[in-house]
Amino acid sequence: MTTSQADSDLFWNHVRAVGRRLEAHFRPEKSMEWVCTPHPELGNRAPAALVAQGRVELVLELIDKMDERS
Repeated sequence: MTTSQADSDLFWNHVRAVGRRLEAHFRPEKSMEWVCTPHPELGNRAPAALVAQGRVELVLELIDKMDERS
């Protein structure tokens, strides 16, 4: 496997992890909206942008906070 293939696989694994976590909170179309919307808790960045930068841990932390509130 090439490095770019490994990076791509890692990215898609992160996307799937975020999607699975959001299933507890939103319908699929609402999840997509949530992922594409900037959030103040993320420095007004969209979760999708952070996942693309490899910063999935910040997105998962925000979802953890949502889990705690529910």
